[in-house]
Amino acid sequence: MGRHLISAPPPGEAGADITLELPALRAAVWTDPVAAARMLRRRIDTPAPGDTPTGHVDTAILLAEALLRSGDPAAVRAASQAVSGAALLDPARLPPARLVAVDILELTGDPDAVPAYTDYLTSVAALYAPDTDPPTVLARTGTAIAVYHDQSCRRGRRLLSDLLDGVRRRHRPGSPLVVAVTATLRMMRAGCSPSGYPPARRGLPPPPIAGGVLHPDHTRPPAGLFEQRIGARRGRHHDCDAPRTARQP
Repeated sequence: MGRHLISAPPPGEAGADITLELPALRAAVWTDPVAAARMLRRRIDTPAPGDTPTGHVDTAILLAEALLRSGDPAAVRAASQAVSGAALLDPARLPPARLVAVDILELTGDPDAVPAYTDYLTSVAALYAPDTDPPTVLARTGTAIAVYHDQSCRRGRRLLSDLLDGVRRRHRPGSPLVVAVTATLRMMRAGCSPSGYPPARRGLPPPPIAGGVLHPDHTRPPAGLFEQRIGARRGRHHDCDAPRTARQP
């Protein structure tokens, strides 16, 4: 674990990218995640004058997101360090740190993805309504995807189908959350059909998880967020009971 994540940020000397504000660093992650990751590492190692513990933690979370977008496997370790840093420096930033960490575990096929997402969902469900609040909806969607990939496509689809029923009762038709969960279930069912997933767009970085630092808005997931998460890996189809053609949810 990096020392900079277990103590208060030391004073640093100003530099061209060290003094960039978080919104500018966030914009850099969108446009050039490799270069942004270098800037964020320097920012963590040598914080700008006036950096707060919250800013230090958010920089660490954003570094993990930049590494993920650039395809760097160091994203897993960076996310773990961000969680540790949040626990010590600013526990209020633990939810986004943990969300980014579990999302990276799921995307990279880590065997701990299901228990990590389940534990994260438990903590979120204690704070928010089960279906109405976006953080819970997104955590349940991510958990269903992890189960679909690593344990059982049938159980993953059932978890998501149950969630969609509740979301449709509590959110207006066409709302971003209804659209996101509906598209995710459609993608799961496509993966269980003979034709499989639609052709993936290669070479594009994954959309950031809604609720992290790069895309902090829980209520409007980026377009294609969870469809990309599903299509990134094959599901566990040993108990698949889907019909021979993909159904529409």
